[in-house]
Amino acid sequence: MRARIVWVFIVFVALTAHAQRPSAARIAELMKEFPELDHPDDPQKGGYAHDPHIRREVAPREVENRYSESLRKLDDVDLDRYLSETAADNAQTNAQSREVELESAQTQLVLAAAFLRELEESSPTQDPDRESELENAKKAVDRATKVRDRAQADLVVARRELAEASANALAVRSRYNAAWSAEEQARIARERFFPPDSEEDCAALGMPFQRGTILVRFRDDASPLDIRKIRSRYGLTFRTGIPEISFFIAELSSKPNESDLEQTLRVRRTVTMLRNEFFVYSAVLQGTLGPTTVPPRSSQASLKPCWNWFEECSGMVGVKNPRFPAAWNFNDSIRRRGNVAVPVVVLDAGFVDHEDLSLTRVCTDAKDIHGNLVAGILAASWGNGKGIDGATPFVSVSACAPDLVDLDCEGDNQAIFSSVLMAVRRLFNLRPRVINISLGYNWVVRFGSSSTPVDRNDIKSFVEAQGGAFRDLLWSFRDRNVIFVSAAGNDCGFLEECDQSAEWTSPANWAALGTSTDTLSARAENVFVVESVDADGQVSRLSNRNGTLAAPGIDLLTPDDQGGYIDSEFGTSLSAPVVSGVVALMLAYNPQLSIGRIRSILKVGESASPVCIDAFDAMVQSRDDALRDLADLTGDGKVDMADFEVFRSHLKQTERGVFTCDLNGDGLIDANDRFFPRSDLNGDGALSRTATHAIAGFKDPMTDLQVMKIFWSDPKVKADDLDALLDQ
Repeated sequence: MRARIVWVFIVFVALTAHAQRPSAARIAELMKEFPELDHPDDPQKGGYAHDPHIRREVAPREVENRYSESLRKLDDVDLDRYLSETAADNAQTNAQSREVELESAQTQLVLAAAFLRELEESSPTQDPDRESELENAKKAVDRATKVRDRAQADLVVARRELAEASANALAVRSRYNAAWSAEEQARIARERFFPPDSEEDCAALGMPFQRGTILVRFRDDASPLDIRKIRSRYGLTFRTGIPEISFFIAELSSKPNESDLEQTLRVRRTVTMLRNEFFVYSAVLQGTLGPTTVPPRSSQASLKPCWNWFEECSGMVGVKNPRFPAAWNFNDSIRRRGNVAVPVVVLDAGFVDHEDLSLTRVCTDAKDIHGNLVAGILAASWGNGKGIDGATPFVSVSACAPDLVDLDCEGDNQAIFSSVLMAVRRLFNLRPRVINISLGYNWVVRFGSSSTPVDRNDIKSFVEAQGGAFRDLLWSFRDRNVIFVSAAGNDCGFLEECDQSAEWTSPANWAALGTSTDTLSARAENVFVVESVDADGQVSRLSNRNGTLAAPGIDLLTPDDQGGYIDSEFGTSLSAPVVSGVVALMLAYNPQLSIGRIRSILKVGESASPVCIDAFDAMVQSRDDALRDLADLTGDGKVDMADFEVFRSHLKQTERGVFTCDLNGDGLIDANDRFFPRSDLNGDGALSRTATHAIAGFKDPMTDLQVMKIFWSDPKVKADDLDALLDQ
């Protein structure tokens, strides 16, 4: 019993030491002992290759090989099929001939036997001619019997040969069917990755890895001496790292005349041995992340865009469905409160200058349209008379493109994982409230497989190690109160039936959703994983599943990289900034909102099917007096007759269809003013006497005027008399 208690105590102490977070003294010690931790890293160091283990079952370069091989095998087996079926036909003909021969032999035997019997039954005589005739008849029966027996034996052989030929033909036919199916699958895979007039891109080549580079995390109780011993034992050189999570970017020493394959095998062997070291927490290859990739437009149904508010128009789904225009009715209240712009970071593959985007570059000057698409939805400039307005005017956006790598192929900017991780660490110094990330592994593009990444241990350990580092880094800076909004990924857009989990699509998503012992901290509550929904509010076919929130990912007009605007892009990359915009708008209205309160308001992760974000309800719940602010149409801090007169004027213009002022604040006086007017107090997008709408936090649906009545504060007029005053 005493030994068991001691053993349990030892395990407890070991686990406690393992779970301790680095103190300021520990960080300072690491920085002193390993000054390279403060050095910049070269993302091109060593160059890049494709890991033969972490690659898809059908990588694009293999697609052509697989397709060509399938055609060759189909041709070969087709010849075998022809020969085997011909042989079976010949065997069938031979068997039929043998049956005819046997039938003929049996007939001859019957006739010979009958003639013999007739001679034997005739009157006995000593006629020599009869005796000779009888002898000949007996010989004829013997000959007929032998012919019959030989025909029977030949038929048995023919039937056996027929059975064998038929079985062989059937087997060859089965091989032919399999070859035909393989050719069809190879052709479909080829067309999926190489549609007509398309070019192969980096995303389709498999997982690139940095040659000779290993990402090593040490236990927090590993002393500098322990770390140096391991470094020396495996011939490692530390280039840089993150002391807060004991994270080192290590380079394995090269060997002369070593081929890429030999180096890859040696790196993998070293990673395996490092993982078995007591003081090593995790070891993993250096991988890359890129913009979440979407399939060709034809695979995703879309409504024809029409960029105005008319009901018959199908566009603006991404703005209308989350009720942004209704939420913007709080903008005046935000301005009156004097709240400053909310600092937000868009972490993406690159950005291009655009007159409708006001971005502060904080990382590199990498250029990519993907960053524009994301940043434009979130924060396109308001009130400049150009293009579009972003989700919120109360935002200051920093654009961060991590160090990108040159993979010698076109179409996809890739950032190595350590650059993303170190960029996040630096971004904490900017004190952002929201960081939007639309980068991922794009596994299905790389793998071309219907299997999930978790089915493959190499991918599972890869994501868990990187996701664990990301999660622990966020935990180390948890006091910064930063919300990360991450795209769930679009892997399902490449598969007919899909339940791919967002857990495996990026380190950020794993930090929020993953379950593993390969991390010191619990799931990151400050990471919101966003699925994409279509115009009908249903999860898009392309979107990965198991996210914690959902938002529209289609029909979102946003700045492109040519100085214009684009609406044809779609996916979870565009859903994420919708959520980031709502969160930033909430924080502009109430900067004191905690991450826990925001999670509660948005219902983050509360159900198996993520809740689609609702900007209006989010704003209503952001302050206890939110609806009072909304009903205060004049902005004087009271809800009285002055506000009612504004409401009545707006209502009459709407009912008559004749507008004399800009009701919805879009800078124009036109028919669109009947949509989302400032006096829409119940958030249904219209102004009406009788139409009711449910409002978060209130039991019963209410009309616009009922909202005003709740907060009525004019002592001269009773709230119950307002209905009668509408027609005066």
